[in-house]
Amino acid sequence: MRLFYAVKIPEEVKDVILSYSSNYKQYEGIKIQGRSLLHITMLFMGEVNRENLEDIDSIARSLEEIDFSTRICIDSAGVFPNKIFPNIIWAGSRRPDEKLICLSDAMKNRFGKYTGKQKSKKFTPHVTVCRIKKPQENINILEFKENICFDIEGFSLFDSTLTPRGPVYNELNSYKFIRSSD
Repeated sequence: MRLFYAVKIPEEVKDVILSYSSNYKQYEGIKIQGRSLLHITMLFMGEVNRENLEDIDSIARSLEEIDFSTRICIDSAGVFPNKIFPNIIWAGSRRPDEKLICLSDAMKNRFGKYTGKQKSKKFTPHVTVCRIKKPQENINILEFKENICFDIEGFSLFDSTLTPRGPVYNELNSYKFIRSSD
C-alpha cells in the first residue's frame, strides 16, 4: 500500500484553489489537480505492508492526544523544486502556525521505522495545485490573491493508487485532536 497522512481541505477552500488553478489551463503540459486530490500532505510514507496498518493506526492515535489544533491561511503560491525547473505549482501559507510544523516533526519521528530516514528539509504546508509534465518556458506563476483560512482539527490516512489517468486517493482512517482545556 502506498500511504500518506494529510489534512483535508474544506470544500469552500477547494473552490478558491480550483479557481486559481484554472489560470493555468492555457499551458500545454500542465495538469491541474482535481478536487478530490487537494490536501495538505503531512507525511508521505510510501509503500507499507498491509500487516503494519494496526501499528500505524496505533501511532497515529497517539498523535490525537496532543492538541495540534490550529488554523492555516492559504495566502501564497510558489513552485517546487525551483523557478528554473518547476514541476509543482502550489498554494500555501506564508506563515504557518508552529503547531502544524510540530505535527509534521512528530509524524516524521514517530513513523520513522516505516518511512526510513527522511530528508531534513523544512516542512512547507501546501496544496499541490498543478503538476508540470512538460518543461515550460516563461511560465508566469500567478500571485495567490486570496487569503482563505480554515481550522485544522485532525488529519487522515490515505492510500494512493497510481493509475494511467493519475492517482486515486482512498481515505483509510481519520484522526481528531483532543483539545486541551485552557
